[in-house]
Amino acid sequence: MSSPCACHPCANGATTFPCWPSTFCVSFGERNARHLAGFARPAAEALVRYDWPGNVRELENTIERAVVLSRGTAVELDDLPVEVRTGQGSASDGRSITFAIGTPLGEIERRVIHATLGHVGGDKRLCAQLLGIATRTIYRRLEEEKEVTPTEGGGQDKEAMAAEDPELRGGGTEPEPT
Repeated sequence: MSSPCACHPCANGATTFPCWPSTFCVSFGERNARHLAGFARPAAEALVRYDWPGNVRELENTIERAVVLSRGTAVELDDLPVEVRTGQGSASDGRSITFAIGTPLGEIERRVIHATLGHVGGDKRLCAQLLGIATRTIYRRLEEEKEVTPTEGGGQDKEAMAAEDPELRGGGTEPEPT
C-alpha cells in the first residue's frame, strides 16, 4: 500500500512530519517523467524515522534519488539510501560521513563544512585549515546558506565576522579556491 500524501508524526512524536516527501515525489516524478503512486508504507515509515541531519535539503535530495532509482509504481524501501532505511548513519564513530551516489556536490560541501565545524567546536579557522580552503569560504558558504534558508534570530553580520577574522578585512593573502 502506498502513501501519496500523509503527514506522519515525527520519530519523537513532538511534531508532525510535513508532506514534503510527497510534494518532492510529485515534483521529481514530473521532472523525470515518472508517475509514482507515492511511497510504500515501509519507505514512508523509514522517512519519518530518520533524523535528517542535513534537514530539508537532504530530504529533497534523498527523494529525488529515490524517484530516479525507483523501478516500481511507488518508492520502495530499497530505493532509499541505507542510512535512511536503517534509521542511522552508516558511520558511528562521528568522524566520517557517507553520501549516496548522486548527491549534489553543493550538498556534499555543505554537509562536510557543517560536520567539520561540529568536530572542531565551531572554530571556522581550524575548519578551513582541515578542509584546505580559505576561512572566508566557510563564512561565505554559511552566509549563502543563511540567505537561502533564513533562521530565527539571524546570525552574525558581516562586520562581526570581519572583526573575528582578519582575512575578511582584506588582510588575508591566501588565494580563493575555485
